[in-house]
Amino acid sequence: MKRFFVAAAAACVLAAPGALAANMRKLPKAVSDSSGGGQALAADTSLIDIPTAGTLDYYGLLNKTRFFSGGNLLDEVSFGVLPQLNLGVSAVLENFIGTGTSVRLERPAIQAKYRFYDGSALFPALAVGYDGQGYYYDRSTDKFLEKERGLYLAGTKSVFSKWFQLHPGVNLSDFQSNSIYLSLAASFTVEDTFALMGEWDNIQRFDQSRINAGARFYVSPFFQIDFALRDIGKNAQLADGSVQRLERVVQLRYVTSF
Repeated sequence: MKRFFVAAAAACVLAAPGALAANMRKLPKAVSDSSGGGQALAADTSLIDIPTAGTLDYYGLLNKTRFFSGGNLLDEVSFGVLPQLNLGVSAVLENFIGTGTSVRLERPAIQAKYRFYDGSALFPALAVGYDGQGYYYDRSTDKFLEKERGLYLAGTKSVFSKWFQLHPGVNLSDFQSNSIYLSLAASFTVEDTFALMGEWDNIQRFDQSRINAGARFYVSPFFQIDFALRDIGKNAQLADGSVQRLERVVQLRYVTSF
């Protein structure tokens, strides 16, 4: 656990009030400032697993660190390289948390997202992207047993209230099987303090879909902490014989500018 506390402490230091204020929430029809006139929140570019149509501002930088089962750590860095265009890279460190010494780096993955439509009163904002990060990496086949999202289309639309958003999506995880999957996520933000998140992911066959739920706490406009449950109700055997079960996740998100 020593590495966990060191990483968490470093993230909290980075979230100090001296952060730059360039990255404001850009999701269409979403609240862009707190009701009390405070600073706007950084864009929610994703929830637990499902991407939104939100993007980082030009010159924006997002570092996302996820602690999950098996003592593993996923770190992802994304950049706003052009207006509405984000590029990123991620990798998993196996056995990073705990007393084991066999820390290993999994195959790195790349991400890209371009928001091509900002939305309207009737239609959601839309973004197209690619995410090569999967889970349960199998070294013998050099593949993820829980497949990467691959090529995707993500939408974001406020409904009923500016605080409640739906995030529908469709994705093609690989070009060999040509299997198309659907996803649907929802988020409800409570006065820029915390948000409740729910996801129904990997929708094609009901027994292969995934249910995730969690909460995001906005510690500052630039630093958030997520507590989530992945694969709720799952008890399935993966291709390598390992078991896919309920997973507890802690995720740190820090946004700044470069």
